[in-house]
Amino acid sequence: MRMPPDLICDQTPAPLLSIQNLSAEFGPGAPVLIDVNLSVMAGQRLALVGESGSGKTLTALSILRLQEDLQYTAGRVCFAGQNMLSASNAALRQIRGRAIGMIFQEPMTALNPLKSIGDQIGEVIVQHEG
Repeated sequence: MRMPPDLICDQTPAPLLSIQNLSAEFGPGAPVLIDVNLSVMAGQRLALVGESGSGKTLTALSILRLQEDLQYTAGRVCFAGQNMLSASNAALRQIRGRAIGMIFQEPMTALNPLKSIGDQIGEVIVQHEG
């Protein structure tokens, strides 16, 4: 039996990560991301490559909503079906570090030299586990 095309569901798997038409600014008239689009399927790898100041880091920070003073003016960031831009802080804590994480460019600036590595890792576990 042949079904009409409009009755057949799309069998294409959804991307694990999808950024659609994302635009953001640090203040009115100061856009830093303009119409960013990308998608990553489960098991796929993606590299963000570009000149210094082209928005690679801000794009990555936007996925996890780690840049607090960034104002999103358009678009969506979806990870595993969850809209990251509208997710609550509690939902973000459940996702960050468990399902998705970020390796920062400069680990020396990401770690506190006055604390042991164990203490710093312990802080992350306490934040995630409660």
